[in-house]
Amino acid sequence: MSKISSFEVKVLNFIEKHINVFIVIALIMFSLLLRYFMIPFESADFNFFLKSWFYELKEAGGLSGLADYSGDYNAPYMTILALLTYLKINPLISIKVVSIIFDYVLAFLVGKIVYDIRNKDKDRKMLSIIAFGITLFLPTVVMNGSLWAQCDVIYTTFLVLAFYFLYKDKILFSFISLGLAFAFKLQFIFILPVYIILYFRKKNFSILYFLIIPLVNFILCLPAIIAGKSVLECFLVYFKQTSTYSELNLNIPNIYSLINGDVQYLSIFGIICLVVFFAFLLFYIIKQNINLTIERILLLSVLSLSLCVFLLPHMHERYLFAADIFSLLYCLLYKRNYLVAILISLISTLSYSVFLFSSSIVPSYLLAFVFFGLIIYLFKDFLNYNNKKHNLNS
Repeated sequence: MSKISSFEVKVLNFIEKHINVFIVIALIMFSLLLRYFMIPFESADFNFFLKSWFYELKEAGGLSGLADYSGDYNAPYMTILALLTYLKINPLISIKVVSIIFDYVLAFLVGKIVYDIRNKDKDRKMLSIIAFGITLFLPTVVMNGSLWAQCDVIYTTFLVLAFYFLYKDKILFSFISLGLAFAFKLQFIFILPVYIILYFRKKNFSILYFLIIPLVNFILCLPAIIAGKSVLECFLVYFKQTSTYSELNLNIPNIYSLINGDVQYLSIFGIICLVVFFAFLLFYIIKQNINLTIERILLLSVLSLSLCVFLLPHMHERYLFAADIFSLLYCLLYKRNYLVAILISLISTLSYSVFLFSSSIVPSYLLAFVFFGLIIYLFKDFLNYNNKKHNLNS
């Protein structure tokens, strides 16, 4: 047999030298292929809501239709739908492609954060690639946009960006990112307790920064306002959403999978419990003079994103999406709480299957007990946290 040629040696050396690039390309290609096969699926949300909103906007002239659309999504996302009407592309494809693009933006951000924070690790490049790949193939990330045609990835991307700016100590940009998240989904409020705690504990930014959030929303609503929609309607859209559903929960296994009773009283009970919990946590953090390092902020974010979904009424199965990403980010960054990330993702995925495939693999009350156990564990982990042992960056 002949020896390997010099050309082959050069090719192999080139591949070895740029192996990380080839891995990223492979991850992108396989993840795109997976999403390609899911695009033809039409969910109930697409058929009953998104598609009708799309054609309503198209018949009204695209952007001019923003003056009086019937959809209950905020104006910035409806503006995207209006812009899509100008394209000669099947709305099922164009709507899903928007979310898929954000899948990759989100994956890049997760990888970037891991790369920056793990700056003392020799293998940080590979770790960031792993973070990029896991994010792209996380079941809820794959299904949310390319299968379901939902857009939870958009606001979650901006929440992750807000966390990145916190790490970089760019508070203004962090609040701008929060405003972008708010413009697309009300569920951005699940992270708001973290910023309120930071305001009282760190005292490194003015309370006026919170006004940036509605200001950014107003700016993104300008196309609809110019088209003729009232400013008041743009800010009341989320209030309409809160009254859309009368059920205590919608496929998400939270506290309302364990208790039954009057919807109004239980809703008030859940909200009060949430407020009391965060008031206690704020008191504890201030009283104990706890140093909120970037790791502890991330852990607090996972707790907040999870607890809000567990206690608040009228929660959908999709509302754990941000907790999926933040728990994944936490375990990849600090190489702990792997089981938490796995279980949160599993709860989300099983909840998705109830809506998408009418398949309840595990009883809701059992998942609710697991979810409750996760909340307790996260809370204890936060209280027992050891700065010196785990922290990488102050």
